[in-house]
Amino acid sequence: MISVEVNGKKLEVKDDAILKDAIERSKAYYVPGATIGILKAGKIKETATSEYKIITTKGEFRIELTDIHLWNRFNNNFVNLRVHWQTSNSVAFGPFETDIIPERVEKKYNRYDIFFGTGGYDPKNTYLMFSKNKHFSDYGSPIKSVIGKVISGKNIVTKLEQGDTIIKTEPIIR
Repeated sequence: MISVEVNGKKLEVKDDAILKDAIERSKAYYVPGATIGILKAGKIKETATSEYKIITTKGEFRIELTDIHLWNRFNNNFVNLRVHWQTSNSVAFGPFETDIIPERVEKKYNRYDIFFGTGGYDPKNTYLMFSKNKHFSDYGSPIKSVIGKVISGKNIVTKLEQGDTIIKTEPIIR
């Protein structure tokens, strides 16, 4: 015998029973031709993801990371993080403290790149930054500066300004 549950009603059916047998035995309401599904109990396994949703006071946008490790090391700093400054090329949330090693060199940033920058080349003043336009600049970023890209909600990034805040970040579980 097999234990099954139909619409919350537990019952036993023979080992060779089919779905129709379980429905008839439970006296569940059924419309002929309707689609019926079988759910197998189990646990959802959450795995590391490269996509995150960032919820801000201006709205939400999604990102795809190329350096998940670096993101995960500092992600807990991003809750209630405010825009400290913005230009026509970028927007900077922070500051917060990290152990990244800043580099004093101008780098190329593409539109919607995500990277870390530092104020005064000091990792105690690290910023989570988003590029609004393709440009070159020296933000005191680490050697491998770009950690991802904005993939949706790009119009939200272009509207971010001083006073806006990252409310929270959430992984996109697939």
